[in-house]
Amino acid sequence: MRTSATLIARIGTFVALCVSAVVIFFVGQLIASVFIGTGIGLLQSLGVDVSISELFDGSAHGISFVLFAYIGLVIVGLVFVALKMMGMSVLSAQKFLMLRRGIPLWAVVDVVLTFGMFFVATLLVNVLVGISGVVDVDQMQDIGFTSPENTSARILLFLTIAVVPAIWEEILFRGYLYNVLKKHVPGKWSTVAAYVCTSAIFGLAHIEGSSLNWIAAIDTGVFSLFLIYISQKYNSLYPAMLLHAFKNGLAFFVLFIVGL
Repeated sequence: MRTSATLIARIGTFVALCVSAVVIFFVGQLIASVFIGTGIGLLQSLGVDVSISELFDGSAHGISFVLFAYIGLVIVGLVFVALKMMGMSVLSAQKFLMLRRGIPLWAVVDVVLTFGMFFVATLLVNVLVGISGVVDVDQMQDIGFTSPENTSARILLFLTIAVVPAIWEEILFRGYLYNVLKKHVPGKWSTVAAYVCTSAIFGLAHIEGSSLNWIAAIDTGVFSLFLIYISQKYNSLYPAMLLHAFKNGLAFFVLFIVGL
């Protein structure tokens, strides 16, 4: 009886922690979007001719960069609020999120090798999924950005795609979600469950809304496994950020520089 109650309590805690990360993810985006939109609307209602795009030579990529950066700032803030509610100070939260330890030089090589392992793994997964016929592996991923028209737009788009998400997504998913699941849900299978649930939620967060691009969700879910691996190996979030930025930066190069 006591064992059943303990198991139910652990499952309840596990689900609640997963929900907390999902809430932070969506509420952070909502707060950032409403705040920026309301601020601009208020200035325009006062007769101030202001637009975010005008700050970046009229480029829509400037709007995207500001929005994504602010979303990241709000989400990171909510993560620290959540950890504060769990009784952590700012310094202990930074340590918990693995932000206190830097990245050693040799870890850069490990990041490249880990990306190679991910590349092989995702090819195998795509083959298996393709054979099963459950998901269309040829479905194109729509990242929602148009081709940049000049150098400044390319820089802004690179920051938006490669750098900004690599920071706040790692803090939320590999720093916060994975570590709180491991810490607050002890047990024999806690690490495996944290791996699976963190990666599943991360994959679903990239399903691309109404297009339901499941192959993109599978790809990012598999990628999360390697991001967790390298962050835990060095007890630092920075190798995972670098790996994340490397993958997204490679996608940016292929899509918007090479033009494939």
